[in-house]
Amino acid sequence: MLRRWRQAFGSGRAQPEGDSEPKRLPRLDERYRPPGVCCPLGEIVDLSASGARIRSDQQPIVAPGDTETFRFTTGKQRLSVPGKVVWVRGADGATLTIQDHAGQSAPPPIEPGADGRYEFGVAFADTRPGVRGALEELALTGRVTGQHRTSRDVGAFVGARSDHAAEKATIERMGDEERAAYHQPSMTADVEVVDLYAVLGVPRDADQLTIKSAYHELAKRVHPDRAPEEADQERFVVANKAYRVLSDESLRARYDEMLAAAETRAAFEPADRAAA
Repeated sequence: MLRRWRQAFGSGRAQPEGDSEPKRLPRLDERYRPPGVCCPLGEIVDLSASGARIRSDQQPIVAPGDTETFRFTTGKQRLSVPGKVVWVRGADGATLTIQDHAGQSAPPPIEPGADGRYEFGVAFADTRPGVRGALEELALTGRVTGQHRTSRDVGAFVGARSDHAAEKATIERMGDEERAAYHQPSMTADVEVVDLYAVLGVPRDADQLTIKSAYHELAKRVHPDRAPEEADQERFVVANKAYRVLSDESLRARYDEMLAAAETRAAFEPADRAAA
């Protein structure tokens, strides 16, 4: 798995001094910019069949190693795909990677650049051809053709085209206004918000002492040295995220807003969408 992330995004190390602007890290698949598409984590700067780059004006809630489920909606179609955060970068080029953050409950501090912005890279974990084809079409055109395989087949649009050479050539000949008009304005993006309070088993008004105690108890049970099972290792990563976010008052306040908004959307979401 880690090898695939490295192949998709490179090592993620900071750029050498002297580069006035951070360079994008290498990715195997061509990137496209979905115009004006944001999710609760920030603006999606580019999107490809294998990953995405997201920009935020605030310190990211995510850290290298976190897994987030992204949901792209266009018309009546929804594409859900999990992605691993591979790197987080300040606009000055300072970069944290999965290797830098390994085994830590909180990542080293990273400062934004002069413009106050951060970026982070996501490697999508679902590499099935149907999903890759759907992501490529979504990134290129802002829409997806094809239907769900089943209502619960997460991330699967079957019948989505994976060869867009002719369409890509046509789009490249368009001017900026034509290209913007070609993309469907109805594309939206969202992320699944996990209840981090439930992860630690604490109430939502828990104080910092309660949160810290609950984290240490959970971490002892699921630490990779004590619980080598893969499921426990995943719980350890999520427990670290819960403590990192909930122990920081600023991140906790933003997370609480995200959680409340997600629960409100879910309450009004049609049953067929909720199951997708």
